[in-house]
Amino acid sequence: MSQSSNQKPAMTLIKKYRGFSLLLTVVLSILGIVKAWNLPMTLYPSIDFPRVSVIVRSPDIPFAEMESRITRPVGITLRGVQGVRELNSRTMQGSAEFFLRFSWHEQMSLALPRVAQAIDRIRGDLPAGTSIQAIRMYPSDTPVLTVALSSTSDNLPQITRIAKTRLIPYISNLPGVWKTEIAGGKNPEIHVEVDPYKLSGAHRTFSDVISALSTQNRIGVIGPRTEEHRLKTVQIDNTMTRTAEINKIFLPSPSGVPLPIDLLATVRRGVRPSDETIRISANGSPAVLLLVYRAHGGNALTIQRALLDHMNEFRRLLPKGCTPAIVYDQGALVSDAIRHVIWALAIGLSGAMALVILILRRGYPILLMGSLLPAILFISAGILGLLGETLNLMVLGGIAAGVGLVIDDFIVIIEGGRHAHRMSGLLVPFVLSGLITILALVPLFGMNGLVGAFFAPLAISFVTLLGVSLLVNTFVTPAFIHQEKETPVPISTGILTGLSPAVILGAGTLAFALLLLPLTHLKTNFMARMDEGSFTLDFHAPVGSSINDMDRAVLRVEDHIRALPGVIDTTRRLGTEMGFYITEPNKGDFVIRLSENHPKSTFELIRELRPWVQKNEPELDTDYSQVMEDSLGDLIGVSAPVVVEVHGQNRKDLLGTARMIRDRLSGIPGLVDLHLSVRPMGDTLDGHVIAPLASLAGLTPEAIIAQTREDLMGITATTVLSPGGPLPVRVLYPSEYRNGLIPLSHLPISESDGSLIPLSQVVTFTNTPPATEEEDKNLSPILRIEGRLDHGNLGGVIKEIKAKVSSLTLPKSSWVTYSGAYKQEQKSFRTLGEALLGSVLLIVTILYGTFRKWTPPLVLTAGMAFSVLSGIAALTFSGRTLNISSFVGLILVVGLSAENGFLVANRFESAEGNASEKLKEALSDRFLPIVMTHLANAAALLPLALGGGAGLDMERPLAVAVLGGLVGSFFSSVFLIPSALSLFTRTVSPQEGLPDVQI
Repeated sequence: MSQSSNQKPAMTLIKKYRGFSLLLTVVLSILGIVKAWNLPMTLYPSIDFPRVSVIVRSPDIPFAEMESRITRPVGITLRGVQGVRELNSRTMQGSAEFFLRFSWHEQMSLALPRVAQAIDRIRGDLPAGTSIQAIRMYPSDTPVLTVALSSTSDNLPQITRIAKTRLIPYISNLPGVWKTEIAGGKNPEIHVEVDPYKLSGAHRTFSDVISALSTQNRIGVIGPRTEEHRLKTVQIDNTMTRTAEINKIFLPSPSGVPLPIDLLATVRRGVRPSDETIRISANGSPAVLLLVYRAHGGNALTIQRALLDHMNEFRRLLPKGCTPAIVYDQGALVSDAIRHVIWALAIGLSGAMALVILILRRGYPILLMGSLLPAILFISAGILGLLGETLNLMVLGGIAAGVGLVIDDFIVIIEGGRHAHRMSGLLVPFVLSGLITILALVPLFGMNGLVGAFFAPLAISFVTLLGVSLLVNTFVTPAFIHQEKETPVPISTGILTGLSPAVILGAGTLAFALLLLPLTHLKTNFMARMDEGSFTLDFHAPVGSSINDMDRAVLRVEDHIRALPGVIDTTRRLGTEMGFYITEPNKGDFVIRLSENHPKSTFELIRELRPWVQKNEPELDTDYSQVMEDSLGDLIGVSAPVVVEVHGQNRKDLLGTARMIRDRLSGIPGLVDLHLSVRPMGDTLDGHVIAPLASLAGLTPEAIIAQTREDLMGITATTVLSPGGPLPVRVLYPSEYRNGLIPLSHLPISESDGSLIPLSQVVTFTNTPPATEEEDKNLSPILRIEGRLDHGNLGGVIKEIKAKVSSLTLPKSSWVTYSGAYKQEQKSFRTLGEALLGSVLLIVTILYGTFRKWTPPLVLTAGMAFSVLSGIAALTFSGRTLNISSFVGLILVVGLSAENGFLVANRFESAEGNASEKLKEALSDRFLPIVMTHLANAAALLPLALGGGAGLDMERPLAVAVLGGLVGSFFSSVFLIPSALSLFTRTVSPQEGLPDVQI
């Protein structure tokens, strides 16, 4: 009995329950709309990055001892944490930072507690005063919104205070907000500036002032007491609420005559001393920055909309003269990127439908397709919501790649099934062809590393869309097709069937060989670069520069940046920066935000700005990157696209070798922002205690250190509960001792009897040349040369770098490796290559199981290879790079080519007659669906390949690769596969080969 007759009951069942299947489709569509409406929108998938940052601060330890007392013991402990694959560390003056990389399979919710346990074990062995902080590196640890609070008047302390007490609680209550932090600002304090000579003349000490402030500014609860038949709580309150009250405090005296504090000190408003080394501005004015972070899995767009909706209320919380401005908005970037991609999808889908209408020219099939296609999209979106996916560029990329195949499914069912005797025999090959395409994506689910985490959502959305399409077009669409009498195919295939198969295969072999040539010119990169509409300019000022000198230099750069066309907002930080790193005092960054329709791309603007800064501010060492690109690099541990690692044991030799390599690489075209990863630290003024004189004065080294620190940096004695909020009260020497007007050697310190002597009497000072930071990788010394690309060919630049390095004579104790984005690219390409091979093997297995002989699987494999090479040729000729996005596009091409080739081969094998007759029947039956399928897929992807705007830059390489693959798939499906089958297949009856299946 034929398969056709066996499947007639299936068609009868489908038609019998078509009302139920249609109702179920409508209900699921409605539920899908509801679920999809609440999908959070993000730029990239929510990824659990396997990295932990540990920051150790030990300010009392000199740099010469940091390696042995901090970096080495902490590094050994952290390297022993279960699951740690790599440990990188950097040692600076008084601090060290460690970055732990775990396996991508590691449960990071368990890894962080293990790191914390290791820290607890080592904490007791570290010097006193050492602090350790472990941070799990989330995508949400990068601010999604930055609000600048600037003012023309000098009221930054008031703005800072209000930001802490009013604005942070207000913003933290907005939906989706995890936390809000302050960058910059001036934390207000009350300074009690003690005159050391008056204090000594009154026989009082610094400690007496601190003790008086802390003991007199008190409140104490005595306890409950019954008074006048009521139970009351008795308390004694002597808390201070105003600055003037501090002047009324009296210092006790051994002689019994108390002294008011205002005779010995000047009480005034001030700011925290450490704030004086940080300068922040927004759009040219001093500012306080509010950094808003989204909750893990939250939505940047929701936060942006919530703040804009409540902006009037937000303004009312600000002091007079303070102007808020959103200077960085990731939500706007996400919104623009998603909107551009959705519009491109809508345009592509409309174009595909228009082509189908133009070719079919029948109203009912178009109406049926137009009714069920939105249902498939809505149901798929609902399933993605149930799976916990977000609406991001990867998910949309999967939908973009699959929407053409959904139209293809409709074409196969509508065209192949409109004849009554064919419909029942169509379902099995249709389902098999759909499964073949889905199987091509299955290896993506088994990939590990960044590429697996990044593209799993694309595979999920693609498979979900095709799975829903397969179900709808198997159980719903056939039930509503109007049966027609079979008529001859209106498109003639005489030219195709008249050509000799041997000639076609010869031409195909030649074309195959020609398609190998673009491989030699193919550019490679790790990821596609997207124009984010904002970028950062990191800078290092010369070591030892004063804060005012650095401020003047970067102010000139800021003025130039603000005058550039398309720049709408700038923020500048000096002494602090974005990211997970410890910031040196001479380091900072600019964050530049461009208008939505900026006249020049972000890359062009950077290309113009770089030489201007080098010419006008040559003392600044600069590095340029986009905000999200830089944040993603921090999360995955890629400090720069190009990283040359120099290994060895002698740090001095390493530094010389690294400088030699850097100088040699400086002339490579396209390689910019070249610098060493370690930098010189500031000059050190080393004080050495004169032991005999210090002993004669009754002073120990510990007492000298404590006095000097207290005199210059002050010590917080108490807190005044002012109406605007608590104000710390800091006791310290007058500002002329702190700002350098009085030499450090003249700083008065107290002897054991209370008399004053200059610091130079017990301490001698010498200037120590600046030391260089130290880096280690897995506890071994390393030094990195980092650089960025001015164009997209990472593979070509690395090839030139390797050639330059190989020509150098390195010390025997040193060797070189390559890291950065190049290392990630190699790992990702290897993983994707395995996935591509796995896709081909799975498809070949299914094909062999279907045809039960080797000729069709081998012919279809050759067709898949031809299509993949066509996709690579499209990337080469369009100037696009082979990156992880376009590589995934090539894997999609394998599935597309296999599906179309399978339907042709299936029709060929099921036909009767000699090879020529089988060829003619296969092409006559499949030519029109093949044309419509490839045109519909191309129309759906063309707007992604040609469109402009944020978001499309990420989708474009994938779209170009698939479009090129479609060209190869069309020619292989129409010419190569039928000709090869005709040439290598003997004439058999349907019973010897496949069952008699008509398509």
